[in-house]
Amino acid sequence: MYNNSTKNPNHTQRKSITMPELLSMIVTYNGSGVKQCGSTYRVNCPAHGDRRPSMTIREANNGPILLYCHTGCTTQEICDALGIHISQLFPPKKVG
Repeated sequence: MYNNSTKNPNHTQRKSITMPELLSMIVTYNGSGVKQCGSTYRVNCPAHGDRRPSMTIREANNGPILLYCHTGCTTQEICDALGIHISQLFPPKKVG
């Protein structure tokens, strides 16, 4: 399903990632493009073999990046395939 040998070094650091960083990771992983429709992006899901984009990505109003595979892969499976931790989809906590 996914290849653990391609894990991103951010996985251990758990640094929040931005939408452009995530899209770049997915393009690098899949070797395919991103289709944008308004504020939503459609991509091939990195957690399973896709011929057509089956995953949507968008940024919620309060900051987290939302991933949804329309064929049923979990967010955890998607993050594992990309070598990131789910916590990295959330913006850094504001101090103060």
